Amino acid sequence: MVFKGGYKVTGANYELIKKLLPNFRLKKSGQEVPYFATATLATELGIEEATLYRRVTRLRDEIKAQLGVDQGMIEDFVENKERDGYRLNPNLREVNSLADLED
Repeated sequence: MVFKGGYKVTGANYELIKKLLPNFRLKKSGQEVPYFATATLATELGIEEATLYRRVTRLRDEIKAQLGVDQGMIEDFVENKERDGYRLNPNLREVNSLADLED
């Protein structure tokens, strides 16, 4: 996964984002971006819920450090809501080619 400016997310952070993407893509059809249940997400990633929490925190911190000022990533990249789980921030924009990042 590549962000504007060439920053890349790989490894465990990429796997987390990849699990959240299908729900995020529902917004293209006008639906609200649903949360991914914490227990289910942790199970699908093969980790404990406490590890998921730490992984999300590290991903947020990494993205804020890399993109926070440069690209206005003030809000959390990954949102969470108690009892509902995690989702990618619905205000994000997905592009499919590096050329789209030029806009």
